[in-house]
Amino acid sequence: MNKSVAFFLALFLGACAVIPSLELDKLWGPQDSRRYEQPVLATAPTKLDFQQDIKPILDNRCVVCHGCYDSPCQLNLASYDGLSRGASKALVYNGTRILAAAPSRLFIDAQTPTQWREKDFFPVLNERSPSGDREAGVMHRLLSLKQQQRDSFPLDNQPLDSDKFDFSLDRDQFCPTVTELPAFEAGFSHWGMPFGLPGLSDSEYDNLTQWIAAGAPVKARKTLADDIVARVNQWETFLNQDSLKAQLMARYIYEHWFLANLYFDDVKAQRTFFKLVRSRTPSGEPVDVIATTRPFDDPKVDRVYYRLVENTQSILSKTHMPYVLTNQRLATLKARFIDENYAVTKLPDYKPENASNPFVTFAQIPSNTRYRFMLEEARFTIMGFIKGPVCRGQIALNVINDHFWVVFVAPDDALASDVKQRIATLDQGSIIEATKKLHLPAESGSTTGALSWLLYADRQMDFLKAKTQYINSIYSDGLKPKIDTVWHGDNGNKNAALTIFRHYDTASVEHGLIGETPQTMWLISYPLLEQIHYLLVAGFDVYGNYGHQLKTRLFMDFLRMEGEFNFLSLLPKGDRAKLLAKWYQDHPDTMKKFFTDSQVILNTDTGIDYQTKDTYRELQQKLKAYLAPSLEHKFELAKSGLNADSLSKLAVLNSLQGQNLQYLAQTSLITVVDENNQRHVFSMLHNNAHKNVAELGHEQERRLPKRDTVTVVNGFIGAYPNVFIELTEAQITPFVNAVASLTSKEDYKQLLDRFAIRRTHPQFWQHSDRINQLFKDYEPLEHGLLDYNRLENK
Repeated sequence: MNKSVAFFLALFLGACAVIPSLELDKLWGPQDSRRYEQPVLATAPTKLDFQQDIKPILDNRCVVCHGCYDSPCQLNLASYDGLSRGASKALVYNGTRILAAAPSRLFIDAQTPTQWREKDFFPVLNERSPSGDREAGVMHRLLSLKQQQRDSFPLDNQPLDSDKFDFSLDRDQFCPTVTELPAFEAGFSHWGMPFGLPGLSDSEYDNLTQWIAAGAPVKARKTLADDIVARVNQWETFLNQDSLKAQLMARYIYEHWFLANLYFDDVKAQRTFFKLVRSRTPSGEPVDVIATTRPFDDPKVDRVYYRLVENTQSILSKTHMPYVLTNQRLATLKARFIDENYAVTKLPDYKPENASNPFVTFAQIPSNTRYRFMLEEARFTIMGFIKGPVCRGQIALNVINDHFWVVFVAPDDALASDVKQRIATLDQGSIIEATKKLHLPAESGSTTGALSWLLYADRQMDFLKAKTQYINSIYSDGLKPKIDTVWHGDNGNKNAALTIFRHYDTASVEHGLIGETPQTMWLISYPLLEQIHYLLVAGFDVYGNYGHQLKTRLFMDFLRMEGEFNFLSLLPKGDRAKLLAKWYQDHPDTMKKFFTDSQVILNTDTGIDYQTKDTYRELQQKLKAYLAPSLEHKFELAKSGLNADSLSKLAVLNSLQGQNLQYLAQTSLITVVDENNQRHVFSMLHNNAHKNVAELGHEQERRLPKRDTVTVVNGFIGAYPNVFIELTEAQITPFVNAVASLTSKEDYKQLLDRFAIRRTHPQFWQHSDRINQLFKDYEPLEHGLLDYNRLENK
């Protein structure tokens, strides 16, 4: 969209309202924000039910763009509460703000429409007389605007005019109120909802219109079944025991589970998910949520109660982090946190400098207990970074490579006996003290300057030196790190090996060692895993100012390098510098001390016997063999059910490398229709190569397109598809050949002309519905609505 036009429209909308509120009051009476506090009774006869008839339309046509923090105008339509909350002109993701913004988390920072109006949210439903439910409601007006212009919306499967439609992540958002709508409708008649996508069908539009005209009624939610209530009570009882040991355990669990979609194993078919919250009230009383910016902020009550509340929002893939609560898990937590022989003599305080450092707060809990808790659900732990609020946009994600594998240091009880014996004889005081002295950005709050960065760098350097000294002490006198330094997943836990894909401004984490040759590998120890969580999940404030966000991003450089340095210790000493130089070509001067300081570099050689000169690739194969009982295989192409001949043709994509791939989208969902008209879905991921990922900006200058690769897998990876492709089996080879022979943006456009389902395809919504159903079929538990905010327009 033309930026000058956008500027003048924003200026005009902000300067005046065509229909003053007083005139609206004359037409339809004064606004009353209490109108949509649940339950809401119909004001006109209707047989339409919100859950059965309306919510599916909102989910499949609206929530695909309007869900969670990155909803345009903060309009979150994933629940009735979000609809009644309305919209806001304030941006959640704003990396330039000088002061932190007030949080506006649905279900947390306010509970009723009236409370949201006090936080400058404006209604999208009519809050005046029912006679104005259509004309005085933003939602209906924008839906009608699209229907009026539906015939002019091109359904030619070609890109939309970029002067009229801006789909960039940082595009201008106007968020018109009802008084500003006439000017908006006049200036942007083509911007009706759904934005930049085909309009609703007649039946969908009619149902929404009738429901809105009936007063947008909604019934009170059904009470939970008795068996679910019993499980909720069981877990709340466990988490709210009175002993100091139990209270410290519950605090630790909450600070790691607060983003989880918790469910019970014996009722998972009902897809009833819960959120763990802090409440002022105990079980048996209504939940009174303690709304703090971070999970470790001072609750300002004498006693915190941990409560399970039903998650009533539609499940979105981009935020869905399922975590099962079983009787076995309950028994394991009890055995490790309660029955284990250690003492808790005093509960820790909530001072920011202490609460932001888990090595201080939870020092009384044995470190191996904490590590096991995180390790055995490591994908969930890492997923907090990938699917939590921090992970949005290229600046937040250019700290990691596009494709890398992650394995973990074996916990104490899984280490080889000779290593255990050595550890038992060593004084661990220095490394313990170093972790307690670590500083994380969250300690300085959400409004902070970036100049204190050097303090964090110095403390992190001190920790790395203490850690290196400690590890060198373990591996001395002939004892060397071997393959069993890596956790084997207790021969069956899929969390032993993870693959992370970065999709430029989004990312994914999956079980298994996926893809051919990863760009890097990390070996994560307990201190590193805990720091990642408290930096990027528990300690990150999406509403924080530029200083908080910048320090968080810069601190992650340390953690990435630590994971890579840990992995290098498994390679021969002579090969480490060469691989490090490849990973950090033209690295910034600020990184030099980490590559040259002998106090942070392990001086022990590996104990692994290598047979080839390509030790990096050989180690990957050794790890695959060692971790075989714990590896996930569902993403292998052979698992798709497509015939072997077609799969072999599709697999050619995995062997491609070179600058011709630079034109591909980051994430493409490919549907192959077989001879029986059965559809098989594959994810094609573009892995961008870089000289290094140790700098904040200038990413294009650091690109190495000649080293770009593609990973094609069975099923779904990525919550934000950029492109939909549909092929017959006969089209697989022409498609692969077209990818392999790309030389320009025009070539890529021609590829899309032949094979893509663009946002202007006449069957776009039908294809979208099929994809959604296939995702449910593939992943009944992991399934969530995909997000279309990053669909290409090429």
